Amino acid sequence: MKSIALAKSRVGRSVVVISTLVFLAIGIGGAFAQYSVTDLGQMQVQAMNNSGQVVGLGSGNQVCLYSGGSWTGLGVVGFLGMRTIPTASINDNGQVVCCSETGNGGLGYSLYN
Repeated sequence: MKSIALAKSRVGRSVVVISTLVFLAIGIGGAFAQYSVTDLGQMQVQAMNNSGQVVGLGSGNQVCLYSGGSWTGLGVVGFLGMRTIPTASINDNGQVVCCSETGNGGLGYSLYN
């Protein structure tokens, strides 16, 4: 009987919490935030900045920037046979930095302005 009462108690609390969150969301803004979704294709997305620019990796470790509705290739990072996947990030100025493994096992960095 204790487990049933506990389950009912948790359900009751969940309903109260959800009701409170819905009330707060409607009361604060009057409506929910609206978002749009964009299909970015087969790119391995790495990062996005506050301007909506996206940096990702394409086939052959091609670093690409999505801005203004299209992808632009910035360059290739790393080398064939790397043990790690290159990483990329973008700041709010649109500068892209990449990190990848070098041929001697170290790390190499690239900056694209």
